[in-house]
Amino acid sequence: SRPAPHEKVTVIGLGPIGFLSALLHRLSGADVLSLDISPARRALAAKLGLATADSPESLHSVRPEGAEIVVDATGAPAVLCEAAGLV
Repeated sequence: SRPAPHEKVTVIGLGPIGFLSALLHRLSGADVLSLDISPARRALAAKLGLATADSPESLHSVRPEGAEIVVDATGAPAVLCEAAGLV
């Protein structure tokens, strides 16, 4: 995707692909929020300056308006439906 600097991006899953996606989107100037259930991955994301959430519920409280771009980097088919609800 090619987000505009003002657009909101949510990245779900902070494995290697999710981290790369979050960092590249941030370089574009987008407002990036990342979601992962792993405390260690969220801690690393925070050290890299990424905003994080630990669950879809907390994500909705941080970003109730949703996002223009949602990246599902989990590889889990069940997450795709949840990701579609975040747009």
